Amino acid sequence: MESIQKKPLSREVLGSLRRYIISRKLQPGDRLPTERELAADLGVSRTTVREALNTLETLGALNRHPGRGAVLQPIDFGLLAEVSQFLMVRSAADIDDLFVARRVLELSLLPLVAANATEEHFHRMEMANQLMEAEIEADGIAVDGDIAFHRSLLAAANNKFLAQFGDLIQEFFRDRRTRMLVDADVARHAVAEHREIVTLLRAKDVAAAEAVMTAHIDRYKERGVVHRPAPPSEATEIVHPHRIEPAKSGSTANDRPRSRPRRSAPTHER
Repeated sequence: MESIQKKPLSREVLGSLRRYIISRKLQPGDRLPTERELAADLGVSRTTVREALNTLETLGALNRHPGRGAVLQPIDFGLLAEVSQFLMVRSAADIDDLFVARRVLELSLLPLVAANATEEHFHRMEMANQLMEAEIEADGIAVDGDIAFHRSLLAAANNKFLAQFGDLIQEFFRDRRTRMLVDADVARHAVAEHREIVTLLRAKDVAAAEAVMTAHIDRYKERGVVHRPAPPSEATEIVHPHRIEPAKSGSTANDRPRSRPRRSAPTHER
């Protein structure tokens, strides 16, 4: 690792650790050098190294064990969301912006899901729906199952950066989900829409899946959980370049209206 000169030490140590991890292709479960070794390699004090490791530990990127040192861990996006949410989401306007971000992301990835999803992905989506049903029957709030479904949907796009960014948004939205899904009838309807989306994606009917997903997400606005919808252009600009053409024959689920070729479903349709 290169020595550090004339830059904020805490940030530089983090940068050096990142480059060290990447260059050595370290994975979760691998061990970092000791604080003493890192301090000697970087030319900084052990206190500075300890501060950098504390930051990584707070983010869930590593655990430190007496006698074992610092061990890399998979990122816990739930923990990352808890750490960062109080800085990023402070007002009703922030929640509305978060809603727009989630809406745009989930609509835009549906063509990728239709193209890349495997039977294993669809199985995970159904397991999440069954978890929601179990939570409802136990007189609970089906938040964990709902998050699991949307995470499975994100994973099926087969793009790790979309999945990781989406995971963070899903966790940010946990409190709003609690307010939304406290009504068991609303939660049951959400499960039914999940299954309809899956059926349409299996058939690669992206336009119809977008229409269902639009109605599904916009229900947060209808019930007053959030207040500002995404402008139509925000969803269509991202989705349009990846359009998978719907089949020319056959009907859509529940006779939902279909969009014309090469255009995404209007965000105002239900």
